Amino acid sequence: MVGTSFGGNFLIRYLVKNKRPSIGGLVALAPPFDLAKVVDEMPPIYQKFFVKRYILETVKKHPEMKHWHDIGLVNLK
Repeated sequence: MVGTSFGGNFLIRYLVKNKRPSIGGLVALAPPFDLAKVVDEMPPIYQKFFVKRYILETVKKHPEMKHWHDIGLVNLK
């Protein structure tokens, strides 16, 4: 599996929590390890466009993205 940026972070978290013997490996390209810090340090324009779009199109549609709720990223204004 390959994931970039937030997708890489998601894959790492998913595979750590869900042992999947059918998955032989993972390549994560530039994954942020501290999502809250990365989002906090983003310019507001990126928070409004990219992060909110990612939350609506990915996080809220997939229950396995629960960690976004746990660290408060779905509550961005």
